[in-house]
Amino acid sequence: MDDQARPDQPAGLPKGGPAQPVPPPPPGPLPPARPGSAYKARRMGWIREHSSDDRFLVFVGVLVTVSLLGAVGYKLLKELRRQPALEPVPLTALYNAAQAEELSPGVIRASYDFATDPKIPELRESCPQLADWEVPKGTVASIGVLVSGQYSRYRPYFTPGDLAVECDAALIYGSQIALRLSSIEEGQEALGYWFELWAPRGPEEPATARIVQYRDEMIQVCASPTAKLPELRARRDPPRFYHLKFELADGTLRGSFQGQQVCQMPVGEVLPGAVTLLGLDSQTAFDNVVITGRAHPDFIRRRTSLYRLFQAPKQPPAEPKRWWQF
Repeated sequence: MDDQARPDQPAGLPKGGPAQPVPPPPPGPLPPARPGSAYKARRMGWIREHSSDDRFLVFVGVLVTVSLLGAVGYKLLKELRRQPALEPVPLTALYNAAQAEELSPGVIRASYDFATDPKIPELRESCPQLADWEVPKGTVASIGVLVSGQYSRYRPYFTPGDLAVECDAALIYGSQIALRLSSIEEGQEALGYWFELWAPRGPEEPATARIVQYRDEMIQVCASPTAKLPELRARRDPPRFYHLKFELADGTLRGSFQGQQVCQMPVGEVLPGAVTLLGLDSQTAFDNVVITGRAHPDFIRRRTSLYRLFQAPKQPPAEPKRWWQF
């Protein structure tokens, strides 16, 4: 009878009565959980719970679409903001000279003959070379000469150092012609060197020339010995032109009259970078002006921006890119 199941005993139970419950594990520390395992479990559970939900699938699709559009938009924005490569501007194109030549990298020689077009009434359009000059109360005569009023200042400026100006100059009335090489430092524009030429002030006096260094308010610092000139006279009609040259080279200032050096003086602490043509209490005229120096980087940068803005030839518009090219 023991080997047979009793009628009141449910089928599937082991012999001897109901199964005994498994005793719980003894108390003690739980094994350490892996980092992030709880988050991963919750995430996978949420995905399994919603994977059959249409709203979840729509959400994933929108998320992927927005991500792709954002990446394409960012790439497109970068392309639109990217500046096209600019062609380098030749140094000679930055000067409004009749002729400009780059003698060596950065060293420019600019020539001005002040030729005018009689068909154009506007002076600056008739003589484009005048754009490189500041001539308060001055003008360009129809014969193609620069008539100086208070002064004729050359707008381009140079790296302080070796610098030269050569020209044909005439004294219309008064007694002085001067070529000036001066500082470009802010607040020190009055510091510089003058090559002064004086017409005779009396019937027995000769014409003279000298190099003078001035500082503020025309205070003389030093001067070269005074040289006598064979001739220098004021004449209006027609003006009498004399060939002059004033240069700084190898630490020495030199002044020449009619092709002959007449003055020289060691340069001081101030190195010039600006050129001015003038004559105190006189009216002077200048023609065939040639200026040689090393162009200043600031001048190159400013003139390059203006050239690209107003004078550079227009480039044909680039062919737009297709969407698959981005």
